[in-house]
Amino acid sequence: MNISIPLKLYYDSELISLEKPKHQISIELKNGNNKITSEPIECGVAKNIEGETKKLFATFSFNYDFDEINSKLTIVSSELNTPDSINFRIGHPGYPQITTFKKEESLNSTKKLNDITYKSTLFMGLESIIDKERINIKNAIIDESNKKGVTVFVKSPFPKMNLEDYQNLSLVYDVNEKTIEPFNFNKVYDVTKKIFHIESYFKDIVYFPSNQKFANVIGSTHDPDIKGQSWLELWRNSFKAKSKICASFEYNGFNCTNGSDNGKHLVGGHVILGDKASKVEVGSDDVYIIPICKAHNNNNKVFMMPIHVRRAVRLGGFMQDNFV
Repeated sequence: MNISIPLKLYYDSELISLEKPKHQISIELKNGNNKITSEPIECGVAKNIEGETKKLFATFSFNYDFDEINSKLTIVSSELNTPDSINFRIGHPGYPQITTFKKEESLNSTKKLNDITYKSTLFMGLESIIDKERINIKNAIIDESNKKGVTVFVKSPFPKMNLEDYQNLSLVYDVNEKTIEPFNFNKVYDVTKKIFHIESYFKDIVYFPSNQKFANVIGSTHDPDIKGQSWLELWRNSFKAKSKICASFEYNGFNCTNGSDNGKHLVGGHVILGDKASKVEVGSDDVYIIPICKAHNNNNKVFMMPIHVRRAVRLGGFMQDNFV
């Protein structure tokens, strides 16, 4: 799968000057688990390398997993800030490189460390420029992949949540692994109780292509007291977004719950991929949270499409049988 990546670099200091490259970088994603490193592209100049002005070249690299048969791509969010996420290198061949991640050598190594991180005080303000480019590259990968019908999974940090929502999404089980109640911070539970917190089964965030069908998980209404609102807040905090309309609003003539109440009609619906509602097995990694209206959430005879919302949260190790 070929993807074009537009770069928008612009930065100017006494040491270097970066400008938008004259052409886009094209990358090819191959089936399986791989690391890709782009071809160098001219992006500006260093103003004083041994008394001369030298051209600068930018490359970026990242790890990914591409399941071509099932049209699924997995990448790592730059928010995790690991070597698996998008890494930039800017420099002149044979000279120190400005990098997102500096490779540390062992104490016994005689090799000099030539890399300079973009956080260096030599390049004030460059960090925010590079971070924006990393987000730009991630978004380009997602958008281009979605256009080709590929679902993109982005490994991401657990979002910040308020205490009430976090508590409502944490559950207490008995020795037979049956749900007792939402976790209560003010109670002391004995050793016969098991407590599961939401971050233990928050897996990643997902971007659906526009043709992705999805349907309800049957038997997921284990949180009737909060009516899906905390699941909705999990979604909202994951994307720093406010959903105000059903993801599948009026698709196929479905009579969605009225959307004029500023999102109060929505729930964080538990859904699976495909066109039929179904139960899921214990430990499933195939349950998603996406904003849907109460009418859709209560109807297992229809499937939905991501008409207005294409982003979802994926849950891992979902213990569905415990919630029925």
